[in-house]
Amino acid sequence: MKLLPTLPAGSKANALVAYRNSQREHQHTVVLIAGYLTSVKVYSQVIQNFSVVRHARIVQPGDTTSFQYSFTPDPLLEPTDYNLILGLYFHDNVTNNTYFVTAFNDTVSVDESLETDPRTILTYLTLFCLFGGAAYFLALKLGFVAFLKAKRAGGSSGRRVEVGTKGEGYDPDYISSEHYKYKEALLQRNSSSSPSKKKKKL
Repeated sequence: MKLLPTLPAGSKANALVAYRNSQREHQHTVVLIAGYLTSVKVYSQVIQNFSVVRHARIVQPGDTTSFQYSFTPDPLLEPTDYNLILGLYFHDNVTNNTYFVTAFNDTVSVDESLETDPRTILTYLTLFCLFGGAAYFLALKLGFVAFLKAKRAGGSSGRRVEVGTKGEGYDPDYISSEHYKYKEALLQRNSSSSPSKKKKKL
């Protein structure tokens, strides 16, 4: 089984394009490097054109040179097999013509994008909202929501709060025992020092 080169969609790929001038007495000048993806079944159907890189490198007869070429498959590409073509254009100084030479022409596999695109985020958000709505509706049908509301209301109403002389409420949990003793002693002293009311004569 042939292992295909794998390209993650949305991630930059690097290729080394080599070229050798095998024509005697012909000087070549590499002017462009390009690449594109086509359908595996229909080679004339271009799926994506990659960026064109301009050069002006002279290659003498018998010399070999290489170029670094980077390209990025579209992150929205369907994960499947494609045909990748990488090549360069060179100018012949004798014939004064420009030719295209293929450096790579084979099938590659494009995988899912390694990055999270906005469409994927929106899909997950929609699924989360649908799941949350379904869970709330189910809890409402089973009476779980009403049970939580009743429990919360009962817990808040059962709290003991005392009211002071000025009508201000306070929580006895925050009052120390020393303050209670001082309060009782003060009440006893006030009750003993206050004059008793005289009875009216008939």
